[in-house]
Amino acid sequence: MTSLVVRGAPHEYIFAEDALSLLEEKLIARRYSRVLVVHGHASWEAATAFWPEISKVDVSYEPYTGVCSVTEMKRLAEKALVGNYDALIGVGGGKLVDLVKGAAHLLAKPYVLIPTLASNCAPWTPISVIYNDEGVYTHFDVYEQNASLLLIDPRLLITAPKEFFIAGIGDTLAKWYEADVQLRSMREKSTALEISYYAASLCKSVLLEKSREGIRSLGGGKMNEDYCKVAEAIIMLGGMVGGFGDKYGRIAGAIRFIMG
Repeated sequence: MTSLVVRGAPHEYIFAEDALSLLEEKLIARRYSRVLVVHGHASWEAATAFWPEISKVDVSYEPYTGVCSVTEMKRLAEKALVGNYDALIGVGGGKLVDLVKGAAHLLAKPYVLIPTLASNCAPWTPISVIYNDEGVYTHFDVYEQNASLLLIDPRLLITAPKEFFIAGIGDTLAKWYEADVQLRSMREKSTALEISYYAASLCKSVLLEKSREGIRSLGGGKMNEDYCKVAEAIIMLGGMVGGFGDKYGRIAGAIRFIMG
């Protein structure tokens, strides 16, 4: 039997319009009384239109430098340690959520993710792809914990530039071909590998069937059902390929991040 480590999904996942309105009650349910929100710049401008009023949880805000580096992870971890925060919240794109995952790992603290674009499966996976301070790729790390909460409002995702969405389609479609090469010749697959392989096949079928109409919806700035299906395929199904497939499903993730 193939040896695998399964880190299949965030502890809780919500994909819905107005999902961010649930943020405070979800934080309270987890007994997070103090949180540090880490955000990008352009991504925060987009997110503020959807950001809820939070009155019962102490919230601080911290911009990041634009690089997911060990230096930046340590800086955020030190700030969170000094501030005695219960959890980190990441609001932004792939590098930002990777940064928050790494800082939370250093602290052994939980984290919440609110992605602002659908370009890869970074919000789903407990992986950070790490660069040096000059922005050159160095390595990637796999962590023990998934996100405590993943909140996604598709109306926020659709505000991102179209190029990110199209890149996400290409990245996620590749997961089928990479998984197929590795898994189709296995005569006996563990249950986790069967799930990984099925998720990869769904990546292919959903994207080939829904991508055209999903992209068309971007032209009018109004999401349709196909857009939502494709966005979830990019984030959730793409993440499940590696989450359940471990080393047999994570080649795509490594290549995706290295290429930017």
